[in-house]
Amino acid sequence: MRYHFHLVIETPRANLVAGMKWLLGTYTIRFNRRHRYFGHLFSCPSQGARRRK
Repeated sequence: MRYHFHLVIETPRANLVAGMKWLLGTYTIRFNRRHRYFGHLFSCPSQGARRRK
């Protein structure tokens, strides 16, 4: 499962949504730059192949 991962996260404040948004957004930007891709990284794999610039 390439589009699947598990995390165990504990946060003292109720900011998990903001943290996950930052984590996935940062990872997506860096992955796309490294591999010269663009678009959503975690979209459904059945929606078509990833597009290169």
